[in-house]
Amino acid sequence: MIQKIRDLKLTSFVAVVLFVALLVPTLVSGYIFIKVEKQERMQEVEKFTKSMGKLLASSLAVPLWELRVDSAMSALEPILEDERLVFIEVKDVQTEELFIDIKHENKKGSVIVHEENIYNDEKLIGKFAIGVSDFVMQEEVQKEIGGYVGLFVFQFMMTLLLLLIALYKKIISPIHRLSVQAQELSQNRLEKSFLWQADDEIGKLGKSFEHARRSLLHNIEEIQSQRRSFFNILEGTHVGTWEWNIQTGETTFNERWAQMIGYTLEELSPASIETWMSAAHPKDLEKSGELIQKHLEGKSDYYECESRMKHKDGSWIWVLDRGKISQYDDHGKPLVMSGTHQDITEQKKAQRDLEEAKVKAEEASRAKSEFLANMSHEIRTPMNAVIGLSQVLYDMDLKEREKDLVEKINSSSKILLGIINDILDYSKIEAGKLELEYEPVCFNSISSQLWVMFEEKAKEKGIEFVLYEDPHLPASFFGDELRLTQVLINLASNGIKFTQSGEVKVSAFLEKRLDSSRALLSFCVEDTGIGMSKEQIQKLFNPFTQADSSTTRKHGGTGLGLVITKRIVEAFGGEIEVKSKLDAGTQVRFTLEVDVKSWDKEEVVATLKDEEVAKDLLGNLEVLLVEDNEVNQLVAKMMLEGIGATVSIASNGKEGVEKFLEDKKRYHIILMDLQMPVMSGYEATKEIRKHSKEIPIVALTAAAMVEDREKVIEAGMNDHLGKPIDKEELFRVVRGYVDSPKLS
Repeated sequence: MIQKIRDLKLTSFVAVVLFVALLVPTLVSGYIFIKVEKQERMQEVEKFTKSMGKLLASSLAVPLWELRVDSAMSALEPILEDERLVFIEVKDVQTEELFIDIKHENKKGSVIVHEENIYNDEKLIGKFAIGVSDFVMQEEVQKEIGGYVGLFVFQFMMTLLLLLIALYKKIISPIHRLSVQAQELSQNRLEKSFLWQADDEIGKLGKSFEHARRSLLHNIEEIQSQRRSFFNILEGTHVGTWEWNIQTGETTFNERWAQMIGYTLEELSPASIETWMSAAHPKDLEKSGELIQKHLEGKSDYYECESRMKHKDGSWIWVLDRGKISQYDDHGKPLVMSGTHQDITEQKKAQRDLEEAKVKAEEASRAKSEFLANMSHEIRTPMNAVIGLSQVLYDMDLKEREKDLVEKINSSSKILLGIINDILDYSKIEAGKLELEYEPVCFNSISSQLWVMFEEKAKEKGIEFVLYEDPHLPASFFGDELRLTQVLINLASNGIKFTQSGEVKVSAFLEKRLDSSRALLSFCVEDTGIGMSKEQIQKLFNPFTQADSSTTRKHGGTGLGLVITKRIVEAFGGEIEVKSKLDAGTQVRFTLEVDVKSWDKEEVVATLKDEEVAKDLLGNLEVLLVEDNEVNQLVAKMMLEGIGATVSIASNGKEGVEKFLEDKKRYHIILMDLQMPVMSGYEATKEIRKHSKEIPIVALTAAAMVEDREKVIEAGMNDHLGKPIDKEELFRVVRGYVDSPKLS
């Protein structure tokens, strides 16, 4: 019934709109029609009055001239009976008196007056005036208007009725049906379908509603399917769920949430936010509150916190608590927050076990590093004597046979030292402590070292050792000369080791000049040796392995050289590439992007000559050598005295401090051992630094780890020189810290 009333209201509204829409133009057209009709009838009355006036004026000329009133009245008799006549006046112009004066009462309408002159033989003898009423015309018009209005009302009502019928059929009824369909959708009654045949706008809207109904039905089915899947996932993963009404504090948990802390959901009812707070660990509650508040304020996309919760049996479990705001009000204020609880107690236990294992592994690594450092020190101390004394002995006046034996002792000692260095370098790489020092590098210097090391060895094997430098190569560039040389030595050493005939070639190329201060360089070592298969290449960079198990026995080596080489190249930011075939030789290539110091080779040559001149100036050098080992004292003393330097020896740190304080201006440089009785090199350096910040102090020690270098710098020393002492390295370091003019 209510719906019918609503429909009637709509119909009435539409009817009024149609009524007004039809009435206004009809009234306007009727008004125009009546006005035009009145104008036409008025024109007819005026025309009648004018013609009657002309006719009567001409018929009155003779009676007026003869002054015969009876004749004049006879002439006027036809008009006197006309009900429209209001008055007739005939005036004699000679006497200025009215000749005839007839007046009728005019009860309605307006009077139309017409005047005419009366002539007799073209002589004006009088004036004629007649007044006619238009009431007859008005009555006729009123009758016509009445008929018109009746016809208009009939036609108007019929038109309105037809329009309302069409409106109900085409609009009202479909809209009613559409409203029923919308009501069904709003109440989620989606089973009933609506078929629309019409293709008009309402029909299209109805079809859209039907399409929406089907889509909603399909979506609901999908949502239900997803709900079932989600429920199965929750059940399978044993995840607890919660939903918190932020405004009221009311909270809903699932059964699994309660089970995590040893309860049933019924035991926790009625649930609220206080239920969670009472179970949470007091120390974790503050952190959880801060993270929840951060999410509520929009400062984080979601809430996540690892916290402890008290189990029913009194123990504590770890849970991963996650949540997100799921509902907002119209003003953007959070209403509901939903989330999950996941028991991570076992993960936490595994994490603690992993951390303990990590600590133990780090302790084992430290123990290994300490062991390597101690072994290095213990091995290098006697190695220093063997290599150092063999170098000094080689420079003496010996017979050819004796020199050959000394050279073999020195060579074998260096091979043993190379094995020790490989092990130490690998230890540094494993510990992530391989550091590069970027200083100007000249490839001429590297190639000279390679030539000295391998030219004689290659000649002994009957193969050719070739060095090639691209003429476009930068004269000097920034890099770590020691590490770059180490890489090329490792590669060249392998090439000579595995080549029985042919040649080993070391080349340096300019791949690309990037700009005025940047260049891409390529280094390549090629040999014509035994080569490798693809399988052997894949194992090439594995530590402590070689291409063939028989290789170690036949050719020697630790299997670490190429591992270290690869890591050093990668530390430079480059990549190493190996190409090889069995019995067809091997090519190892790597590229480096470097900063160029100078492109001018003449400038670098001049610098090298200046350095050679500077070496001669070491003859006036005063050195304080603080060393407890007598053999090491002898080696260093003989090396330095070999170039004319004066060496004073102190057997421990305390004695070294005393000698320095005897004459603070005497010594140009102090060579300081670290591990000594009475007072260590670290303590001695600290004492000396209290009196002098300028004197160069260089650590002279068998400790060769990266952390040893860091420790000596922290103790106040200037540099670190490892044992066994290399004569050229000793001269280079000393020359770098001594001001030549002071020696002259």
